[in-house]
Amino acid sequence: MANVSQPVQVGQIGTGDRIFLVQFSVPASAAAGTTLTGTIFPYGYDDGSNFTAFQVPAGIRYSMVDLYVNAAPQTDGQLAFYLNGVKQGENFVLSSIVVGNTSRSKPSQPIILTEGATFTVKLTLLAAAPSTAYTQNLLLHFIATPA
Repeated sequence: MANVSQPVQVGQIGTGDRIFLVQFSVPASAAAGTTLTGTIFPYGYDDGSNFTAFQVPAGIRYSMVDLYVNAAPQTDGQLAFYLNGVKQGENFVLSSIVVGNTSRSKPSQPIILTEGATFTVKLTLLAAAPSTAYTQNLLLHFIATPA
């Protein structure tokens, strides 16, 4: 009997959901107004690939359709999204995107990341951080399509 090998997916061949984890390392006692750049994990936390400026690979396009945090933030902050270094119109306050809140804020339109685009997420603290450093997680929901 011959060995059967399965082909490996080398590109986006159809539409699919992708969840990007973004982590912000909030230093102890950071002042209100401090801006932090998030670390983006587009391929999962366990993959080891992370970026402060994620460049979209060739052959794929991402549309950010939702975002959320799993619990109320320790320190509230405002998010900003940068596409190729240009701040985008959508900005959210962390406390308004808690997943359990039935009236949480959602994007009014998708942020489109085309192949080769660079994407960065920043968080500006609206109050002083507690005296202990912590990590704030953010989840971004994208629809991925072939470019």
